[in-house]
Amino acid sequence: MTDTSGETRCSVAVMQPYFFPYLGYFQLFAHVDVFVVHDDTQYVKQSWINRNRILEHGVAAYLTLPVAGGSHRQLICEKRLHDPRRHERKLLERIRRAYHAAPHLDSVSALLKPLFPGDDETVASFNVRALRALQELLGLRARLVLASERAYPRYPTAQERVIRICLEEGGARYVNPIRARSLGLYDQAAFAAAGLELSYLSMNSDVRYDQTGGPFMSDLSVIDVLMFNSAAQTRELLDRFVLRPPQSVGALSDIEPSPPRPLRVPLDHRESG
Repeated sequence: MTDTSGETRCSVAVMQPYFFPYLGYFQLFAHVDVFVVHDDTQYVKQSWINRNRILEHGVAAYLTLPVAGGSHRQLICEKRLHDPRRHERKLLERIRRAYHAAPHLDSVSALLKPLFPGDDETVASFNVRALRALQELLGLRARLVLASERAYPRYPTAQERVIRICLEEGGARYVNPIRARSLGLYDQAAFAAAGLELSYLSMNSDVRYDQTGGPFMSDLSVIDVLMFNSAAQTRELLDRFVLRPPQSVGALSDIEPSPPRPLRVPLDHRESG
């Protein structure tokens, strides 16, 4: 995007680093210029940061990456994993059992195995490594930025910080999943006052793929998507969305179905995974 002065300005997304997140997360990643990983916010238990859902025996089941104990004030980028070497084998074996009949089991297993962590690692570093691997697999061209490395200033509200992040990255548009609109997290006037356009990405309601015959279960981890779709097919699914300006989003019927909300997630942790 180029403004009247000839300066290139871009679209920006700001998302926490989730554990193998759902398809909508990657739709957002695929259709912005800058994807900011918001890894310097507070870690919250039972959120999408260290768990997501896979298809197991025909139902959605949580897959969890165990984290070590510690202060409830720890940031995501500070939260260490618990005995990752021991849990690596269990997680990979569980995924293989759950998807033993999936057409892309071997290729997904080959993708996952080298991603699993070493002995001393944070949940953020693991999730970012997975994001980078999936970015390469799917050919996503967004510039991936870590908030912890950029050290953006702190502001009194999450909205103010998001606005400043967008401006520091040269943004002209902030794009967020449509669920943030239903939670009332952002004020369009505040973004407009900063010279930013606010848009919401909504996955098409007809996004479906064959999960080996059972009723379709939506909003599962990208692991599920890749088990039943090639990288090329998955990339096609990433284009099945609409961008909505704030004023076009009103009725609850406009909001795409969401997975069960994580427990104890404050508004600052703004997206479902």
